[in-house]
Amino acid sequence: MNRVHFHNIADEAGVSVRTLYRVMNNQGAVSSATRRKVVTALNRYGYLCSGQKESQTILFDIIRSSFIERVGILLMQRLSLRDFRCVLSNHTEQKERFLDAVSQAAVVVMCSFPTETLLQEVRAANPDCTIVNILGGVGGDVAIDSDDYQGGQLAARHLFANGHRHVGVFSSLDQPNHVERYKSFLGQMLFLDPGCKVEFHEYFPGTDPGDFWMNYFRAHKQLPTGFFCPLGGIADYLPYCAEKLKLKIPDDFSLIGYNRPEERNYVQPLQPFDSIVFDVEQLTAWGEYYILNRPMVTNQACIHTLLQPSLEIKGSVRNINS
Repeated sequence: MNRVHFHNIADEAGVSVRTLYRVMNNQGAVSSATRRKVVTALNRYGYLCSGQKESQTILFDIIRSSFIERVGILLMQRLSLRDFRCVLSNHTEQKERFLDAVSQAAVVVMCSFPTETLLQEVRAANPDCTIVNILGGVGGDVAIDSDDYQGGQLAARHLFANGHRHVGVFSSLDQPNHVERYKSFLGQMLFLDPGCKVEFHEYFPGTDPGDFWMNYFRAHKQLPTGFFCPLGGIADYLPYCAEKLKLKIPDDFSLIGYNRPEERNYVQPLQPFDSIVFDVEQLTAWGEYYILNRPMVTNQACIHTLLQPSLEIKGSVRNINS
């Protein structure tokens, strides 16, 4: 299943997202007829909403992000087939309710880039639960992530091999994985050529990506030959802005993004572009494995599993060596 969001499922069932959450959390104040409609829609996408009290509760803390939602849904699907009760929460919107749910959960899956403080609060609320941290760096009992250090290096080597010595990096710095990708990219470029030029331009979350790119192009007449976007989502909007300015990729500049656009569901890219990617199915398979094999993680040390990224070439990087 691709690009399924909770509001899409709610629309299909003809209910609000709040009602969808009530049914998923097995709460009251929902009529039997409405509950049946919601359960039918959820089951169509692989959820288990039987509300069996004897099954163990897995609490998912999922922030509002299409990519993170996709990862969480895939893992929910795997676990629901094994008769776990999956409960959805978002600590950024209802912190107290989230911590209350933590106290009743056997496993807490953090799809929310948790801070160390939040992880400590989760542990205080339920010392016996297993904390699985997805894509949030080190922390919890198990941390599963892509190797962002290697991903940044792959992007740098790809641009360098094609002759690019003046590169712009465009990303937010609010997530540890974005920072790691930028730092490793910068380090690899300077290692390959200490005289190369790497410019960093920070994107602030909440800014319209189209406005971000148009403001950049207005302020910079001399463009880098290569663009790298560790925050993959903003790369989806770049070809549209380039077209408005009569710029072509890769004729006027080359582009590398991060993760596949279809895994984000922001906008349909105007053209395919080279990306650093990792296997989301493999990520959720590891999540399922560690939840099913929790005796391995009863010690105090975090088990950190890194997925190997790869370069997916679509023709958006031009060879300018000649």
